[in-house]
Amino acid sequence: MAECRSLANLGATSLLIAHQPTLRHALSALAEFRSRINSTLVLHFEEHEGDVILREDFQLRRPEPSRQSNDLALGVLARLCSSVLGDLWAPSMVCFTHEAPPAAELPIFSRVFHCRPQFGSEFNGIVLPLADLDRPNLKADDQLARHARQLLEAVMSPVDRTVAQDVSQLIQLLMPSGRASIQGCAAALGMTVRTLQRALDAEGTSFSTLLNSVRMNLAVQYLANPRMRITDVAELLGYSSIGAFTRWHGATFGRSPRKARSAELSV
Repeated sequence: MAECRSLANLGATSLLIAHQPTLRHALSALAEFRSRINSTLVLHFEEHEGDVILREDFQLRRPEPSRQSNDLALGVLARLCSSVLGDLWAPSMVCFTHEAPPAAELPIFSRVFHCRPQFGSEFNGIVLPLADLDRPNLKADDQLARHARQLLEAVMSPVDRTVAQDVSQLIQLLMPSGRASIQGCAAALGMTVRTLQRALDAEGTSFSTLLNSVRMNLAVQYLANPRMRITDVAELLGYSSIGAFTRWHGATFGRSPRKARSAELSV
C-alpha cells in the first residue's frame, strides 16, 4: 500500500507540504494538520549526534498490535521525504520493532525505503542525517504554499488539541527516560501541577488514567519485539523492578508479560 501512495493521498494538505522550503517545514506542516489526516497518529523527531530519528506513533484507545499500520505509516513518511528532497534521496536507516518478514517480502522494503531495513529494533522510525532537515526543497513555491495555507485555514483549520492529547503525547515521549511524571508534563506545558489536574478533570480524565493507557499500548508494542528483554520493557515503562511490572501487567491484561509474549509470537 505504501508503495502505491503519493503525497497527493494526504488530501488538501499535500499542496502545502509539497511547497515548503525544507523538510523541517514540511514535517511541521504535516504535524500541524495531522488531526485532519489521521487523528491517532503522532509525528515527532529526535536529534541525536548528527542524525535525526523520524517517528510516527499511534495513540490508540485500546492496546493492539499495529505492525501493518506502523509499516504503512513509515512508508508514507518516506515517500513524503522523497517528495521534498528528491527521488534519489535515501535515509541512513529504517528501523522496525518486528522481526524480519519472509525473504520474498524483503524487496518491497528496499523499493519503498531505498535502504536496507533493520528489524528487531527498539523503535519504529526513519534515521537520516540532521542536515537533510534543512536542505532546500528545489520544487518549493512560496506563493503556492501561502495559497494552500489560506485555503486550508478557510475550510479545515487545525483541530484544537485537548490537554489530554498533549499529556498523552508527552507521556509517550518522556517515559523511556523516566521523566513521565505529572510534574514533568506540567512543566513541559507551562502549567502548575494543580492547573493541569483541573484541566484534565474538566475533560473527564486524570493523569494516572492517561499514564496507564500509554503504558498499555507501549507494553503491547515492546513485548511484540522478541529482542527486547522483559527487564528492558519494564525499565522503559518506568518500573524499577520486573516484579512490579509483572504485577501491573497481570492486573491489567490478566496474564504475565512472559505469557503475553509467548501468545503473541505463536500467532
